[in-house]
Amino acid sequence: MFCIKIILVIALCLLSEERNMFQIKPDRKETENKSVRFPVELIEKIEKAIAGKNVTFTGFVIQACEYALKNMDIQEKKKVNS
Repeated sequence: MFCIKIILVIALCLLSEERNMFQIKPDRKETENKSVRFPVELIEKIEKAIAGKNVTFTGFVIQACEYALKNMDIQEKKKVNS
């Protein structure tokens, strides 16, 4: 279920006007392999978004997940403070 939420947030980042707040950046960290299936249409959109940028598909997905998690925390804090 969590994986589906992350994929949906990635798709929203690509499709929404708020994607201007999400900046693609090159980054290298210690990693572990995980298999994730993506809808073909989402893969095509991600590949288009990263074309000509110094970032891999995996790097983009990691950054999008980090962005999603950070913004989920912000949304949760807003709910608590409301």
